[in-house]
Amino acid sequence: APLEPSGWMAQIWNPRRRLFVFVAAGSMFLFFGYLTITLADLDPPRVIPERVRTALDALGEGLLVLDQDERIVHINKAFSETMGYAMEDLRGKPITDLPWDNSTEGPWKTAPKGEATAGIVMKLRTADSETRTFKVNASPILGQQGEYRGALTSFDDITDMERSRMDLERMLDDLSKSRDEIRRQNKELEVLATRDPLTGCLNRRSFFTEFEMHWSMAERYGQALSVMMVDIDHFKSINDNHGHSTGDTVLTKVGEILTNSVRKGDLVCRYGGEEFCVLMPFATLEASLAVAERMRMTIEATQFGNVQVTASIGLSNSMLGGQNPQESIDQADQCLYLAKRQGRNQCITFDSLPTENVRDQRHTARAAENTQDRPVTIPFHAAHALISALAYRDSSTAEHSRRVSDLCVAVAEGLIPASEVYVLEIAALLHDIGKIGVPDAILLKQGPLNEHEWSIMCKHERMGTEIIRAAFDSPLLHQITNFRQTWYAKSHKDDETPNRESIHIGARILSIADAYDSMVSDCVHRQGRSPVEAFAELRRCAGTQFDPILVEHFIHVVKAREGQQETPSPEWSQAAALRIGMQIERLAVALDSRNLADLEMRAGRLKQTAGKCGIDHIATVAEKLEQAAGDSCDLKEIVDLTTELLKLCRTTQRAYLAEDPSTLPSS
Repeated sequence: APLEPSGWMAQIWNPRRRLFVFVAAGSMFLFFGYLTITLADLDPPRVIPERVRTALDALGEGLLVLDQDERIVHINKAFSETMGYAMEDLRGKPITDLPWDNSTEGPWKTAPKGEATAGIVMKLRTADSETRTFKVNASPILGQQGEYRGALTSFDDITDMERSRMDLERMLDDLSKSRDEIRRQNKELEVLATRDPLTGCLNRRSFFTEFEMHWSMAERYGQALSVMMVDIDHFKSINDNHGHSTGDTVLTKVGEILTNSVRKGDLVCRYGGEEFCVLMPFATLEASLAVAERMRMTIEATQFGNVQVTASIGLSNSMLGGQNPQESIDQADQCLYLAKRQGRNQCITFDSLPTENVRDQRHTARAAENTQDRPVTIPFHAAHALISALAYRDSSTAEHSRRVSDLCVAVAEGLIPASEVYVLEIAALLHDIGKIGVPDAILLKQGPLNEHEWSIMCKHERMGTEIIRAAFDSPLLHQITNFRQTWYAKSHKDDETPNRESIHIGARILSIADAYDSMVSDCVHRQGRSPVEAFAELRRCAGTQFDPILVEHFIHVVKAREGQQETPSPEWSQAAALRIGMQIERLAVALDSRNLADLEMRAGRLKQTAGKCGIDHIATVAEKLEQAAGDSCDLKEIVDLTTELLKLCRTTQRAYLAEDPSTLPSS
């Protein structure tokens, strides 16, 4: 089938508009035909008949009648009113003596050759010195024998149209500049989204994505790849004795030391709390050990105010039997544990690890856990792709999943091996992935759900389980996600569902973290609770719904995290600003292509995203733009609204890029 025109093309090709244009053009053609016949009897040097004057004055556009020497012999009423000149002011003057504002050759120059010329844009000053723009046409006046007698010159006043065009061009130019700045700021926010806000090192999610890529390359080409786990010794006592601000300073300086100690292509990640992970592609264990020793000695020699700081480091290498990045990190983590047991402030490599099972000594609490023996193989990029798809559908749910994931990592640190922390992190990221299969009308509904809608929404748990089972061959991941909603002390014992400590510790942690973030987050139906109120609710449900020991551990970790951030981190706001910036950038592209349908759709999506993020001033303008595009309003109005959105976005992003939430525009 032939493609249907859209946007402004659809308006132009509307059958009624085509009919109107045809009738108008036909009428104009007939009128000028009449004038041509009438003017055949006209001899400009002589007196112009009254009937001709009447015909000329009937026209809405200005007209000049010229003689053979380009002198003005008559002006019509429209020209006189527009320009402020009387017939007596101009009669006998050459047309070239009029106050033109450009040097364009007039179309009347071709008239002596018997040629008509149309559409020449010229500017002319009025009697009041106002410059007006005209589209000037000229036709020769011929006698009965075809001899040249003069020219009829018409002036179509397009001043307002030209001003609108220039205004629109200026607005589009400003829009283009704003879009370029949004694009640049989006790139900066993309970089920030990969970084830990305190130390500037890579965050865990970005690190895992990079690690997988380097691991695949090392396997393909048979190259060595080294990994270090770095832990600041006695960091808790630094926070307790010197305050969290000193702890933040220590973390920041240690991050700088690690970054300055490695090569350009190496990766430094804030792995969690006081732990860092360093990846050195194409590095042997011996080479990375030398770097690790240099790091350790630099940290020991650095002045941290009145605080003495040391670090312990565990190292492993891809050539030491690890089957995937998580196993390699787990090997380095075991070495780190031994370094701490043996007195701290030292480096230990996996090939020097004693034969006794260090992991079991570190994690005696999980000896009775139902752990899996086979290697964990969960590609982080696959999990990242799923959460990105969910973010496109429902950004607030994706942000909730990321926050829950960060909480789980912080709480699980020291309780389970690094490889199992990784699985828990993936489980937390994907715990609501089933919502990707819920219809938009229900998922994005701005009001309470009815009974039928709730029944559909509740199916997302089963859909999520099926997605995870189909995408990842990890029994531990399935175990955590399947039993995360199982009550700690279930009341019914007529099935084989686990309870208490037989529920994997990862599922118990995820259950608490999910409930806590849901309670403290605002939603359409209610305002979020304060952390103190959420802690009280967790304690009320401890022993029944939640593991009571893990509840207290969770509260302790969350309080410590809040204490370490004396001012609220804008990390999640930066993520929102990036999402909105990307949507506005696509919206501007839709405007460039003059596609009203696409513009309306993108404005509607932007309205929903901004509304869910609580950025009401952007949501309000986006709603206006959605309506304007849907109503096929004037292009200038649409450009105005788009420009306003870009300005609001630029201001918001600048505040987040400066990491100063106090400068944000109020909603």
